[in-house]
Amino acid sequence: MFLLVFIALLVFVTVLGEPLKQKYEPVIKGPMIAGPPLPGQAMDSEAARDVSYSSAEDGKRVTVRGQNGLTDPSKDKPYVDHEILVQFSQQIGRDKIAGLLNGSGMYVAEVLNAANLCRVKIPDTLKVEDAVKMLKGIPEVKFSEPNFIVHTTAVPNDASFSSQWGLQNTGDNGGTVDADIDAPEAWDQATGSSSVIVALVDEGIDLAHPDLAGNIWVNPNEIPGNGVDDDGNGFIDDVNGWDFKHGDATVYDSAGEDRHGTEVAGIIGAEGNNSVGTAGICWHVRIMPVKFIASGSGTVANAILALNYAVSQGAKVINCSWGGTSYSAALESAFQSVLNAGILVVTSAGNSGKDTDTNAHYPSNYDLSNILSVAATDKNDNLSYFSNYGQTSVDLAAPGSSIYTTIPGGGYASFSGTSASTPFVTGAAALALSVTPGLSYSELKARILNAVDPIADLAAKTVSGGRLNLNNLISS
Repeated sequence: MFLLVFIALLVFVTVLGEPLKQKYEPVIKGPMIAGPPLPGQAMDSEAARDVSYSSAEDGKRVTVRGQNGLTDPSKDKPYVDHEILVQFSQQIGRDKIAGLLNGSGMYVAEVLNAANLCRVKIPDTLKVEDAVKMLKGIPEVKFSEPNFIVHTTAVPNDASFSSQWGLQNTGDNGGTVDADIDAPEAWDQATGSSSVIVALVDEGIDLAHPDLAGNIWVNPNEIPGNGVDDDGNGFIDDVNGWDFKHGDATVYDSAGEDRHGTEVAGIIGAEGNNSVGTAGICWHVRIMPVKFIASGSGTVANAILALNYAVSQGAKVINCSWGGTSYSAALESAFQSVLNAGILVVTSAGNSGKDTDTNAHYPSNYDLSNILSVAATDKNDNLSYFSNYGQTSVDLAAPGSSIYTTIPGGGYASFSGTSASTPFVTGAAALALSVTPGLSYSELKARILNAVDPIADLAAKTVSGGRLNLNNLISS
């Protein structure tokens, strides 16, 4: 009844020629990009799209919410049209939810988790911001927000850089000797284990790449191609993971859709010592492709489903080389569930060259103890020009400029961005777990941060003040 009255009032006022005053500004057109444009994408001025947030206090990450527990769908925050995300009370059933929406033209399109978080479709005639406001006064609604769009955090780089300086820097091509993570020294002690599962929540991965094929996760309880959900997990033929973007088991669709995921995968776990191409941080690992992004962008709703899948299928570490400046309570709740499962999440700090203590980037800014936020450094141990930073919101840095890695079709190319630095830390976490499998997420996080090389340029720009050192970590 509440919704019917609201809609009637909205229509009545509009007909009289006096549109209802909006609390929120109209949504802008075009994608929000966290840094320089991706290949083939145009972007408006970065300065014109900045979103200012209140500063972090007491060393906590920045979290910004609207009033009354609702996320503010203001301008500069792109989202999916004709739908919203709604967290209903866990004390009510699906029939009650349907009753609350009855007569409004809204309906539940998808239930995202067991806690009554739903993707709700709204009528084409209703604006997203109006739909969010309509639900504001309903006691059974904990929060409602747009289904925001997030983007990968890669920086395009066409340079032909043919050595993996981040693993071992010899000072060639203008680099600085030992401005690296000391990987060869670490590999004298450990090279990884196929028992460690890393979920790549991202684009898809080229499963046939000769440097990746042997390290792709295989669902042991699923029979390939029989059209049956053998393990009863709700996903048919999810032999190597799941594609939440397209809703199928094909986790690699094309070079155009899945380059970013393939690049990230190569940094984590390209097979080592196989006389082919490059070496990942972990020579032996199981990378689980959990696709929710294609061609650089994906939705919060699909990210939530992807995170749920990674947890349910046994991931020990989750890599998230993506993000945006829009706060999502729904996405934070999903990462809280990952925390409850005791899993470390490694996230990119973003590519806007900004201080995220005051200019938040999510998910890296969620104030959750299982999140590691990673900045990028160049081959001289300087903070990369594009990298975000933050004395309380960014934990450490890792190599992220001109990183040579795998690309679809069996090839290799340079890759830059905090998308590239993040998998260095993810791979390091996986390597540490191969040596000490019983580490909790908090112990693993502490070891990584305590093992960094102190770097002058990072002293006031990260929590640890340092850059990843793999040898120190494995020796600890």
